[in-house]
Amino acid sequence: MKTIHIFASLLLLAGFLASCSKDDLSDDSVLIDRTEQYHDAFDDWIYKNYTVPYNIRLMYHMEDIESDYQYTLAPADYKNSVRISKIFKYTWLEAYDEECGVDFTRKYVPKVLHLIGSPAYAANGTYLMGTAEGGMKITLFAVNQLQINHIFLDLYYHVVHHEFAHILHQNKDYDPDYGKICEGKYVSGDWYLMTDEYALQNGFISAYAMSEPDEDIAELTATYLTNNQDYWDKILVNAGDTGAAILNMKLEIVRAYMQTSWNIDIDQLRDIIQRRVDDVITGKIDIDSLD
Repeated sequence: MKTIHIFASLLLLAGFLASCSKDDLSDDSVLIDRTEQYHDAFDDWIYKNYTVPYNIRLMYHMEDIESDYQYTLAPADYKNSVRISKIFKYTWLEAYDEECGVDFTRKYVPKVLHLIGSPAYAANGTYLMGTAEGGMKITLFAVNQLQINHIFLDLYYHVVHHEFAHILHQNKDYDPDYGKICEGKYVSGDWYLMTDEYALQNGFISAYAMSEPDEDIAELTATYLTNNQDYWDKILVNAGDTGAAILNMKLEIVRAYMQTSWNIDIDQLRDIIQRRVDDVITGKIDIDSLD
């Protein structure tokens, strides 16, 4: 999912002058440094674990000016913000560190990560779990719904891997032949009228992948990375002979793109991600403390 937003730092007006006299003005500014006002142990952890190694500004206090006004949104819960920040660092950032090195991750990760508590519901009944903006910012919605199991975690770390795929594609184009495989089958904004079963049988990894080639390849990349081989084999079975052949053709383009453009072995990266996700599920990683 890609959107473009204009965003700026938000300054809050606070208080007012104690005196209205022209000759007795206060030296105190009416503008508050919001960073200092809300600074706590979590902010220290963010600075140490996101800002220093990756130059990422992670925002968990909801800032209206950083949000899309077309949606009615709620702020992220503090506890879930801590948990999801640790999960993303371990299953996304450090997974790429392990495969590609921290210099790669630092260079290409977005520089702003904004956590929102609620999903972003659209008028047609669909909702966004995340957006990527020009390779510089990822907004993650529905933080307040976080649960620590494979089903729910897939909704979250699938989003960051989907959006990061967009960022990689924005830096280096993927093979245009990818979009030609299913040329004429993309349905743009009507994707939500399709079923995932119909999509699979027509060579798309999901109904959303039918919207356009950019979303198609990002969905395929994220789905492959965030699921094991058994899951992928079941997808191919459900897709039938025709759908499976198309999906495998698309996957080979993704595999070649990741290898030739980024020197990334997508199967090796998938194994790293799966191991790290299992560590979260089984409790090997403490996601509640700020240690």
